[in-house]
Amino acid sequence: MSLSFNLIDEPWIPCLRPDNTLIELGLREAILRAHEVREIAAESPLTTGALYRLLLTLLHRVYGPADEDAWLALWQAGRWEAGPLDAYLGRWRDRFDLFDPQHPFLQRADPRAGSVPAAVVVPELWSRRNPTLFQHYVEDLGIALTPPQAARAMLATLSFGLAGTSGLGTNYTFAPCVDGAVFLAEGDSLFETLCLNLARYPRPEDGPDDRPAWEVDDPSQPRRDRPLGRLDLYTWPNRNILLIPESHGGSVVVREATMAPNLPLHPDVLDPMKCFRVDAKRGHLPLRFTEERALWRDVTVLLAATESSRPPLAAWWLRRLAEWGYLPRGRRLRFVAMGMANDQAKVNFIRAERQTQPLEYLAEKSLVD
Repeated sequence: MSLSFNLIDEPWIPCLRPDNTLIELGLREAILRAHEVREIAAESPLTTGALYRLLLTLLHRVYGPADEDAWLALWQAGRWEAGPLDAYLGRWRDRFDLFDPQHPFLQRADPRAGSVPAAVVVPELWSRRNPTLFQHYVEDLGIALTPPQAARAMLATLSFGLAGTSGLGTNYTFAPCVDGAVFLAEGDSLFETLCLNLARYPRPEDGPDDRPAWEVDDPSQPRRDRPLGRLDLYTWPNRNILLIPESHGGSVVVREATMAPNLPLHPDVLDPMKCFRVDAKRGHLPLRFTEERALWRDVTVLLAATESSRPPLAAWWLRRLAEWGYLPRGRRLRFVAMGMANDQAKVNFIRAERQTQPLEYLAEKSLVD
């Protein structure tokens, strides 16, 4: 019997309503009802960050926006138009099935890898273990993930998976979001948050062949260590993961998976959701969580685009919108930083921190100099 769980329609994205009740939505509903819910609220900041990256990838592919005027039209509409989204999802519908026999969503079988307990893709589990002992730990852990849990865990591992040995001839390398916190500007609803972070697309660094991984038969080809653009980076195949579903008591569960190293990222690749200090000798240094220093003590680095800093793309974009008069300078914006403090393959903590700043701080460079 063929098992199926299509992420377009099936509920799996945890969203918080304005009354603080939780609801799970499919991809289509999460976008089309984004004006009705407050935010994504997943199991951990890692999973929440990965879900935002997925939604932004899909929105860029469908809506752009090509320039500031196109963005303003989206913002003023107050909700996402269903027509373009439905046309795109209809074209690629099979690619969003978590268990599609040919092209399971963001997955690829690797002949080097045997099946292991599904705990290997659950951040809340692998982040708590000594990596050298983890394999022995999960072998005795009888974990059964629901399809929504498995989908969220896989996304988080693709975005935040750690480096380490694999026993398969090549080692795991850091996934794109590991080295440094990822930043989002938050609005009063999920729609506003997504729109505020939907910076102009494409930009000069987004090549003509840029595309999300689900559109490609084999995202590992061509072999590369630099993304083709923003969408390629946001769905970067750092690992080959395959979830193995089974029927149990009338329900579908995932008890096992396969995982193997795939494409490493060149260290010079700068993720648009990160904030960097620029050092004359060491180059771009990502702003990261540490136990010794509060992240927001470096808020001026986040806000200012200077010779010694590179802010997240969202901060640059909001500055442009304020300068164009598309957002009122008196509006207060909340930024959230999500990620982990890690020592190589050891996770010290996982965290999300928020800070509110007036938009005028972004629009007036003199206020942060």
